[in-house]
Amino acid sequence: MNTLPQFKSDLIAGMDIRRESAQSLVEAVNPDLNVHDNSEWTAKDLIAHLTAFEEDMVDAIQAFMEDEKYRLDLRGVTNIDDFNEMRRLERADKTWEQVIKEWKSARDQLRGLIIAFPTDQLDIPFTTPFMQKYTLMQAIKGCGIHEKMHITEIKKALETSQ
Repeated sequence: MNTLPQFKSDLIAGMDIRRESAQSLVEAVNPDLNVHDNSEWTAKDLIAHLTAFEEDMVDAIQAFMEDEKYRLDLRGVTNIDDFNEMRRLERADKTWEQVIKEWKSARDQLRGLIIAFPTDQLDIPFTTPFMQKYTLMQAIKGCGIHEKMHITEIKKALETSQ
């Protein structure tokens, strides 16, 4: 019987703990909560944004594992804010239920790739959606930092709206 190396178990456990905390907030929030005073971004938009980013990370990890080159398709957009806005609008018609389902699915895919990731390649950097090369641990930690930042924004917007 194969057991998961401790490193991978710890990485997944950390992701799960952070997600559990985030999920309880997300499930309690109004998806139409405006998160930023200076934009139209809602809680739903931010969760969809996190999902898109994790889906990109899934693609990057899969490309590395298949010895293929990963490149984020910016579709001609040259700045990150414009890129994020373009992707926000692409997902704007999704229901809250779809957004939550996809958010959970992206995380499940990420978890599966951590399990499948070759242990002998854990220290090899690969191209990520952060536009730089990271090892698996750095990439997953980056996803956690990114999620924490946006969950904190949602939390602050919720507190100021009450």
